[in-house]
Amino acid sequence: MNKFLNAVNFGAVKSFSETYRTNELLYSSHQSCVILSREAQLFVGWVGGSVT
Repeated sequence: MNKFLNAVNFGAVKSFSETYRTNELLYSSHQSCVILSREAQLFVGWVGGSVT
C-alpha cells in the first residue's frame, strides 16, 4: 500500500512540477507573474509539508 501511495504522490509532484515549468515559460516575459507563481509554489510546498 505504501509503495502505491508513494507512486501516486511521485506522479502528482512530477505532473505539478511539469505544469509549473510550462507556466514559468509562458509567463517569463511577465516578471510579476513568475514571482507570484513561485510564491504560490512555496506556499503549496509549505502547506503540504505541514500536513504530512
